Amino acid sequence: TDVILTIDARFNSSSGKQLLKILHESRKNSVASVEWSSPTDAVPDSSTPFWKTGCDPIDELTGGGAGMVVCAGMPKVGKSLIALSSSVEAARAGFKTVYVNAEMSSDHLLRRFHNYMQKVDPIVGKNLHIAHVGPGLTIDTLFAEIKNFAIEDDTEKILIILDSINRIVEFGCSADGSEDGYWKTLADWSAWAMNSRRASEGRISWLLISELNSQGSVKGRNLEYTADIVLRLQSSGVDDVVEIDVPYSRISKAGKIGMAFRDFSTGRFIVHDD
Repeated sequence: TDVILTIDARFNSSSGKQLLKILHESRKNSVASVEWSSPTDAVPDSSTPFWKTGCDPIDELTGGGAGMVVCAGMPKVGKSLIALSSSVEAARAGFKTVYVNAEMSSDHLLRRFHNYMQKVDPIVGKNLHIAHVGPGLTIDTLFAEIKNFAIEDDTEKILIILDSINRIVEFGCSADGSEDGYWKTLADWSAWAMNSRRASEGRISWLLISELNSQGSVKGRNLEYTADIVLRLQSSGVDDVVEIDVPYSRISKAGKIGMAFRDFSTGRFIVHDD
């Protein structure tokens, strides 16, 4: 059964407005740069809320996704399957979920959602908002859209999924397309995610879909080191079979998941024990 987490008292009143304020302040790195505490301070009676990823072996190992999660892999290994299943399961768990789609046509993505759910799920329809984005997208633009269309006053937890952060960065980086412009824009997006996650105790969570470089590490300067959990998907050399592992997690177990088959008819990964 799912664990129902106690929400910290400061979020019980006008939670959505509080979370939007944190999202707004986190855009420009305006959250406090230094916070002090004492080892004798009382332990807060709240914790970072988790959501299920929809891939049972990942959820069994890590407890699900939480905080800032980076899911990385080479093209065509099923990263968007993780993004899609996470968005549905988070919405079912009460997260106001924003799926930022920069990769697929709306028809293609909606077909995948229907494959995964099999039948219409009203709670998903209520909590999940899909934003199809293109060139010109900026942090400020996305914040304004989230503020206007996705968050209500009683919202207690948010999951924002960027699929993929690399494409979104390409949409918004400097017009000259320079390498420096790309990395600066990537740093701005990842800082927004990290700062808002930190300031909200994870009630603003993020799933960043990214790529792997030729060395098998997450593409992005320090992107994987700012994450709470890193999921890695790599080709096995067999069609529609990928290798999944959790090379790093600061809030859960990490380790090897194993081989999984991408079943596009259901939008799920099937992992065989053998």
